[in-house]
Amino acid sequence: MESSTSSKTRTKTQKGKPSEDILPGNVLNCRRIKDGNFHLAKIIQKRNLIGGGVGDFEYYVNYIDLNRRNDEWVKFERFDLKSLKPDIEPVEPEELAGVRTVECIELRRHEIKTWYSSPIPLEFEDCRRLHVCEFCFTFKNSRSQLKKHKIDGATNTEYCDNLSYLAKMFLDIKGNLGRTENKMFYVLIVHDDLGYDMVAYFSKVKLVMESYNVSRILTLPPYQRRGYGTFLIGLAHEVAKWEKVKMGGVKSQLSDLALSCYRKYWNRVLLRVLKQHKGGPLSILDLSEKTAIYPEDVTVTLKQLNLLELDRDNRRYNVITDAASLARHDIYSTETEIVDFPDYTKNLDSYFDPSPAFDAAKMITWLHPQTEEEED
Repeated sequence: MESSTSSKTRTKTQKGKPSEDILPGNVLNCRRIKDGNFHLAKIIQKRNLIGGGVGDFEYYVNYIDLNRRNDEWVKFERFDLKSLKPDIEPVEPEELAGVRTVECIELRRHEIKTWYSSPIPLEFEDCRRLHVCEFCFTFKNSRSQLKKHKIDGATNTEYCDNLSYLAKMFLDIKGNLGRTENKMFYVLIVHDDLGYDMVAYFSKVKLVMESYNVSRILTLPPYQRRGYGTFLIGLAHEVAKWEKVKMGGVKSQLSDLALSCYRKYWNRVLLRVLKQHKGGPLSILDLSEKTAIYPEDVTVTLKQLNLLELDRDNRRYNVITDAASLARHDIYSTETEIVDFPDYTKNLDSYFDPSPAFDAAKMITWLHPQTEEEED
C-alpha cells in the first residue's frame, strides 16, 4: 500500500498543465536554461504564473549543487518528473527568506537580473520587475511611475536605504541590513554620453568599534570585471589610513566575489610594498601599518605567496624579502591596476563634505546624505 506522503507528491498532467500536487519541499531534476543540463533541485515556493490560467504555476527552485545566486523561478515543463523523490522535505524559514520576489531591476538603460532576495518595502514584494531611479534610488512598480516621481532634496535617508536593498539583491548576506544612519556610503558614479551611472559603492561604519574598514562592497553586474571593485578597495584602505584606524580588516559578511577581489588586491599591494622596500627586515605589523591591511589578512596572504618562514624557535614568522623570492611573483599579472591616491589624504576635506545637501550632479563627491546627529 502506498504511503500518504508518496501519494501527495505524485504528479499528473492534464492537457499539458500540471496538477497542484507539485509542492514546496519536492526534490527532482530541473533543467537550467543557462547550461542546458538537468540539476537536482528543491522546490522552495510556488506562485501563480502571470498571464496563465487556473492551475498554472511557476516554482522557485534551489539547485542543490550550485551557488544560491543560481536559484530561480521556473515553469513546470523544465522539471524531469521521472526523477521526483517520493518524500517531501521540510522547507526551512531561511530557505523561504531566500526566495527572490524581485527577479530583475531596471536601472536607466540596464535590465539587471537579481541574484538574491532583499527585504524591500512590502509595497514592492509582488513586483517582479523593479524600476529604480538612477539619481535618488526611488523604487517604483512601473516605468510610468518612475517618470513622474519627484526628488525631495531635504530627505535623503531613502537613498541609502534603497541602496542597501539593491545591494542585498546581489550579495549573499545573512541577517538584517542594519541601520544606514550609522554608516558612511562611498558611491562611485561614471559619466558617459547618456548621462551618469551608479556603478559601485562601499559602506563603512562611522564610529569604528571593530577591526574592519568596510562593511559592504558591491559592483553592479553590468560593470563588473572593469576594475571598479579594486578601485573602491584601494579607496577604502586610504580612508582607513586617513582615519588612523589601527587595523583595516574586512568584515566576514562580505560576499565570496568581494573576498576574491580583496585577496587579489592584497596580493598585489603587499608584493608592491615588498619589492619597493629598501632597508632592514619587515614584520607583519610593519606591513599592516603601511597598507592598512589587517595583520591576519597579511599573514594569510604571505603564506599563500610562500613569503613567510618560521624562525628557528618556531615562535614567530619572518617576512621573506630577498629579490629571488619576490621575482617569482609578477605584481602585474592581473588585468586590474592598483590606483594610487597621492593627494587623497591631503585634500580629503575638500573632496567630501560629511553632511552635504542632496545634489544629483555632485553624487560623485559626497558620501552620506544624513544631516542628523549621531545616535548613541
